[in-house]
Amino acid sequence: MTIYLLTFMFASFLSFLDFFDYKKTIHFLTVSFLFFLILMIGLRYEVGADWYPYADIIFPNYRNISFLEIFQFSDPGYGLLNYIAQKFNFTIAFVNTICASIFIAGLYKFSKNFSSINGALLIAVPYMIIVMSMNYTRQSTALGLVLLSFSFLINRRIAISIFYIILASTFHKSALLFAPFLLVHFRQSKFFIYLSFLSMPLFVYALIELFFLALVDEYLGGDYGSSGSAIRLFINFVAGIIFFLIKPYFDIQRREEIIYNAIAFFSILIFLLSIFIPYTTFFDRIGLYFSIIQLISFSNLIYLLRPKPIGFLIIMPAYFIILYYWLTNSVYAQSWIPYSFSL
Repeated sequence: MTIYLLTFMFASFLSFLDFFDYKKTIHFLTVSFLFFLILMIGLRYEVGADWYPYADIIFPNYRNISFLEIFQFSDPGYGLLNYIAQKFNFTIAFVNTICASIFIAGLYKFSKNFSSINGALLIAVPYMIIVMSMNYTRQSTALGLVLLSFSFLINRRIAISIFYIILASTFHKSALLFAPFLLVHFRQSKFFIYLSFLSMPLFVYALIELFFLALVDEYLGGDYGSSGSAIRLFINFVAGIIFFLIKPYFDIQRREEIIYNAIAFFSILIFLLSIFIPYTTFFDRIGLYFSIIQLISFSNLIYLLRPKPIGFLIIMPAYFIILYYWLTNSVYAQSWIPYSFSL
C-alpha cells in the first residue's frame, strides 16, 4: 500500500511546486515521474483483479497462431502486442509496458491543455492510474488514445484525431463511443448532418459493446464491476457540475469548450440515469471513460485562485481520502496489495 500512497504524495508535491517559479526543476521532476508511472504500471506482477485473466488466459492464446489469426480475436491492436511478445519470447510485462506508455502519453498530451500537467496527475493517480490502468489494460489503453485524439482535435488536426479514435477501437471497441465528438471539426460544414447520421451507428455499437461487457463482468465477477460505481459516477457528476460553474474563468478556445461541454453533460447524464436505471455495471463501464471530466474540472480548480493554494488544499486531501479509503476498505484492493514487479 505504501507505494500507492507515496506515488500520490509525490504527484501532490509536484502539483504544489507549480505555485512557485521552478519551471526547469518541475519539468525534470514531472518527466521523471511520468517514466516512473510507466514502469510502475507496466512492470507490475500479479497486481490487479484482472491480472490472471490477462496473464493466464488471453496472453497464452497468442503463442501458436499466425499473424492473420490475430484479427480473429476481439481487439486486434491489443492482440498484436501479445503476438509480438510471444514471437520474441517476451513476457506480458512487454505488453503492459507498451499499453502503459500509450496511456501515460495520452494523459500527458491531453493534460497540457490545462493549468498544470501535475494538477491533472494528482487527480489521475488514485483511480485512473492505480485502479484503471493497472486492471482494465485494454480500456485504459483505448482511453489514452482517445485523449490523444482529443488533443489533436482541439488543435484542428482532424486526420490524426480520426486515426487515434480508430486505433483506440482496436484495443477496445467501446472507444467508438467518442466518434461523434469528431463532428466538432465539421460543425460549420454543409455535410454536418450527414456525418452525424453516419457516426450514430458507431456510437450505438459502442454502447452495445459496453452493455455485453457489463454482462460478462456480472456473470464472472459478481458485483465486481458495480462495486463502488455509485461513488465514482457521483464524483464525475460533481466534476461536471463544477465545470459549468467555473467554465467562465477558463481560457479555452471554442472547439475545446464544445468538447468539454459534451464530456461534462454526459458525466451528469450518466449519473442521473444510473439512479433510475438499476444497471450500475453498465454505467460504471461508461463512467471509466468519462472520468476525464475530473481532470478537466478539478485540475483547473486547483489553480483557479493562484497564487493562493486554496484549491490545492481542498482537492488534494479529498483525493487522498478517496485513495486511502479504497486501499483500506475495498474488498478488491487486496489484488493490488502488496505491489510487486517483474523484470
